[in-house]
Amino acid sequence: MEEKFDFEELKKASKNDRYSEIISNLREINWDVDGIEKTINHSMANINSGVKSFVICGDPQSGKTGMMIALTAKLLDNNHKLIIHLITDNVSLLEQNLKRFSDSGLDPSPKNFDSILNENIDPKNNELVIFCKKNSSNLKKLIEKLKDIPDKVIIDDEADSATPNSKIRRGEESAIYRLTGELMDQKKGGYWIAVTATPSRIDLNNTHNNLNDHWVYFPSHPNYNGPDTFFPLDKEKLDYELHFISGEEEDYKKDLEEALFRFLVNVSYINLFEEDKKGNYSFLIHTSGKTKDHDIDENTILKIINALRNKEHAQSESYYKKIFDFAESRYPKKGREIVNFISKNIGRNEIIVINNTKAKKSGDVGAKPHSLFTIIIGGNIISRGVTFDNLLSMFFTRNVKGKYQQDTYIQRARMFGTRNKYLKYFELTIPKELYLNWHDCFFYHRLCMEYIKSGMPPSWAYGGNVIPTGISSVDKENVKESSGEMGFSVNSYETENEFRQLWDSKNPLKSLEDMRSKFGNEVIPDMVLNYIKSTLKDPLIKLYNPTFPKMKDFDPDKLERKRRIMRKGDDFGNFDHHFGLIFNPHKKIFRVIYKPAIRRLGFLKNLKKHD
Repeated sequence: MEEKFDFEELKKASKNDRYSEIISNLREINWDVDGIEKTINHSMANINSGVKSFVICGDPQSGKTGMMIALTAKLLDNNHKLIIHLITDNVSLLEQNLKRFSDSGLDPSPKNFDSILNENIDPKNNELVIFCKKNSSNLKKLIEKLKDIPDKVIIDDEADSATPNSKIRRGEESAIYRLTGELMDQKKGGYWIAVTATPSRIDLNNTHNNLNDHWVYFPSHPNYNGPDTFFPLDKEKLDYELHFISGEEEDYKKDLEEALFRFLVNVSYINLFEEDKKGNYSFLIHTSGKTKDHDIDENTILKIINALRNKEHAQSESYYKKIFDFAESRYPKKGREIVNFISKNIGRNEIIVINNTKAKKSGDVGAKPHSLFTIIIGGNIISRGVTFDNLLSMFFTRNVKGKYQQDTYIQRARMFGTRNKYLKYFELTIPKELYLNWHDCFFYHRLCMEYIKSGMPPSWAYGGNVIPTGISSVDKENVKESSGEMGFSVNSYETENEFRQLWDSKNPLKSLEDMRSKFGNEVIPDMVLNYIKSTLKDPLIKLYNPTFPKMKDFDPDKLERKRRIMRKGDDFGNFDHHFGLIFNPHKKIFRVIYKPAIRRLGFLKNLKKHD
């Protein structure tokens, strides 16, 4: 029987299986999708319950782009027809993200914002996935085109960059904050989903009235190498090469030169003796945010490469002798082969400078190394968003004179990612003091993430040289500084004996571990106990007697107060770590509180409640 064309049947054809297709495709390439699925389910539960503004946060370079592709597919399947992705104002990052989304096979294919400005494109009756840079000109044009469209979903990538209101302390609105709000248009049902690894600024700024008790934590995949790899609590246990330098200006060129030589040696060894790891690798140089400094670094590298290529150069022999010594030191009896390999292949190099003048012209951020020896030099542009495949070495001297902002320095950890295959060859070259301050940034940040993982509103820890974010973006009217105590999740119990029998001041560490075993990791997170066990061989821990506080400003439902709960006794300084247990016998709930005596610990907390 001859088939007939049925347009009505065509109109009813469903596209609501795109999310399943994306997940299936990821599984086929052995991508771990458990974290993605948990994040999408939590996010959709937020949206379905009427939450209009929230944050999805996870570690830097932990696969958030893949998650955002899946989230976009799920939103489309659930009849959200207009999805707008906001990207940091950089052409290279825009192109990188557009390519990732296009390669995923998502339907509809993503479009750059300017391609939908054509008068013949009707955004009212078509599904659209739009990418737009966060600059005033682009946002104004997009707002005009989409002004009559309700229920827009904004997915703001690197949302803590540019979007928060930087003029909040002056009672004004910064341009990007105002424009992203207009684009979202919550009065017409718009949504704002912020995605970032560093959400402190968004919370402390109250950006777009996001609901911090509905934040979503995106767990890293099993092959991820992040803070626990590069900034482990036990600084003596490293799975990569950490090379300390003085950081002094007079030593700079020598330090950079030697870091380059070690990179050449490691790449050569891999390609000579590691068959399954052969390939092109990159060396990232991040020393300054100033364009002129990038030019100096480029000229330094060019001179060294030129001397290595030209055996008649006055410094060629001395350079190759240094390379030979490095090779013999790390790979005994392999020095000659490695030097010969470098000599034959040094022409296979590429130097990419990424800054506001050069990156916009080339569009190449070196995300994938195209040459055997790829050297990438840059500043602010490479500080967030860019994922570097096959990054083997990082030379990092980007220091500050004052306080270290957690959000800024966490984003600069470009060595994070999937590095397991070649991790033992990875090298970070850095001044020791800078590394230790960077380490502190991640220590405090991981404490804060424990709140989010347990579903609690975040509280941002700081101390020493580290602060959560820049003070100019903090909503001073609603953000308060609290005591140096950290309260973990609120838990229920049946009888007081359940925790009193475990709370043994004579065996405090065992007691804490037993509490966690019985009531779960949220009671006392792994990270805290691992920190205690790794910092001192015999940590001195004090457990305070369980108590039901009678303070006037104590909240018996949340088991918290604005100020300190634990009282400092005369013996406070005799202990390294202090733990209290507070409970409400009427509601049968309890909570563990922690204060380390060896750190000046404080917290910033957003107290504003949104409707």
